[in-house]
Amino acid sequence: MEHQTKLIAQKVLSNDKNIGLVLMPMFTYKQGHLWLLEHQTCKSLVQRGLHIDKQFGLVFEKKADKRETRPLLYNGRFLLDSAAKLAENLWRYSPLFVNGRTHEAKQLSGNSMTSVEDIDPGALPMSVDDANVTVQGANKFQQLGVDACEKLLTGMLDNLASTDRHALVIMDLNPDVGDVFAAVQKIRPSYQSLTLHYVATCYTQVHQEWFEHTWINNLARQFENKELVVPGFQPKSYSPPSNLLDEPPPRPPLNLMTWLPDVEETPGRPRGVAVPQTLLAQWYQHPQFGQAFRDFVDTVVMACGSPDGPASNTPLKRKKDGEQEPESDKKHLKVSTGSRSTRDHKQKRIANFTPSILNSSILFSLDF
Repeated sequence: MEHQTKLIAQKVLSNDKNIGLVLMPMFTYKQGHLWLLEHQTCKSLVQRGLHIDKQFGLVFEKKADKRETRPLLYNGRFLLDSAAKLAENLWRYSPLFVNGRTHEAKQLSGNSMTSVEDIDPGALPMSVDDANVTVQGANKFQQLGVDACEKLLTGMLDNLASTDRHALVIMDLNPDVGDVFAAVQKIRPSYQSLTLHYVATCYTQVHQEWFEHTWINNLARQFENKELVVPGFQPKSYSPPSNLLDEPPPRPPLNLMTWLPDVEETPGRPRGVAVPQTLLAQWYQHPQFGQAFRDFVDTVVMACGSPDGPASNTPLKRKKDGEQEPESDKKHLKVSTGSRSTRDHKQKRIANFTPSILNSSILFSLDF
């Protein structure tokens, strides 16, 4: 709590247009000590130079369950600069500032609550008992729900005493599972005159990793379902456009290899590519890279096939199976480089290289 009061006091006192909201403690594990927690909170805020006399209430419509122990009214206080004049405050016409209460919000049930977990693959689960997974204690009291956070934000943003366009930064010092962040995303389209920004301070590194991982996935899913509107962007369809399915894609130009004729009754789909004889003559018996080139050619022919037959009938396949190569399949190329004995006597069998064209896939990605 000490770090939170330091940070919020620094931000509120840095500009007379800034304002803070704090909900007072509503739960304690030790009976009879709730007043002490509230007293310590007020004392810590006042010592930082904040004015906390003006109060408000977060009102809930009804209890989510008959056994619910959470109250329907959460007491809160405005945090202002002690030297600021309330009559000139930017927020003086806001409904929450004027009425001192929010509209009735829906109380979040315990079954609808979530918990912060360690997302590390090697981390142990929070509990092996399903009964202990439910949110209880102080975590249950502090998880307000998106609807309650929305009522707080709209109560402050409506009827601002200014017609100018502002950039508003909402700093959440107790983000927990991200209810305030979800409320900001929900109300953003309703406030076109405000540029809303959200900043959160997480408790630990585990909390930060869970928060980023969870809400990036949630935002991506909302954008995909068209629940989240991002100006200038539209979600992409999973299926390609019909015109791409009806017509084959344009054949890309090749720098070294050559295209083979199209497959029968399938115009626009070539049977593969072939290595020109000039390229084979240059690299097939190269003193340094020849072996690597031959292995590459044989491997691709083994995987994709050749114009003379299927891949199972390639020289590399026959060599692996221990079969004797037929004389009709052997092709020779006289090499004109190297010594005279090499030029006159050394010959090497050349294999044609014609791999088939694989199906192409398109990946669409959107970075936030």
